[in-house]
Amino acid sequence: MIRLILNPDPAKRITIEEIRSHPWYTQVEHQPPYTPPIFLGKETIPIDAKIQAMLERDHKIEPEKSEQEIKKNKFNNTTTTYYLLLKRKERAGILRQQYNDDVKKMQAKKKKNA
Repeated sequence: MIRLILNPDPAKRITIEEIRSHPWYTQVEHQPPYTPPIFLGKETIPIDAKIQAMLERDHKIEPEKSEQEIKKNKFNNTTTTYYLLLKRKERAGILRQQYNDDVKKMQAKKKKNA
């Protein structure tokens, strides 16, 4: 499959749909992303005050400027940094939920076997 993905000829390169139906990929259940992706320049980005505070603290970007840039929804350093921080926050929530679910399953298994 890697050879198919890395094929330099775009006409012969494997597509995303073909990757997802490949036996190697289908060995594991793949869940959709936590939230759909946000396309800069096309869709509104939700504004999170905590992430704005991080932009100010860690990147020295004033909250007013970051809000203005985010509302413009144009591809630049501010919106990209904001979006990446937003996705990191969402991924952390997903991982925390998966961990909690796994712990609950293990506890239920122990009770069942006891």
